[in-house]
Amino acid sequence: MNSIIIPVKFSLGDIMKASFVASFLRPFMLVIMSLALLGFIFFYPIFFVRFWSFWIFIALPFWVLFLSWRNYKTNPLMREQQEFEISDSGIKVKGETFSMQREWTSIHKVSSKGTFIFIGLTKRVSYPLPRAKFSDDDFNRLYEIVNAQQHVKNGLKKKAE
Repeated sequence: MNSIIIPVKFSLGDIMKASFVASFLRPFMLVIMSLALLGFIFFYPIFFVRFWSFWIFIALPFWVLFLSWRNYKTNPLMREQQEFEISDSGIKVKGETFSMQREWTSIHKVSSKGTFIFIGLTKRVSYPLPRAKFSDDDFNRLYEIVNAQQHVKNGLKKKAE
């Protein structure tokens, strides 16, 4: 069958947004943020609560943004024009100075969060692809490809046709 080809050139804003989405839209982080918010609202006079609320609401998001900025500035591969080719056999990524291929057996999970589709190589490392780059047909094809893989966790929801 046909492969899906997605051309991408990441900007600093794309990388920061993807990092923020990947970090803070996890169920664990949503629970932590909710508990910190409740503690901040109801127990503000207690220094311990103010201290942790500061770290969770201010320092942690700035830390994620700083790491995204640093990675983008120090890794020239992130700034290259890239082309992702997704097929039944795996994923090929071609940049201006590199080429990489992964079979589906080495992919952990594919999920959609916010405006990104994350192709997880491990539990902690993933490729963010802008959802806007996928047509509805491409997205449904991606869903079918991922669904056909036995060991890849499918976090995608099929689009209505």
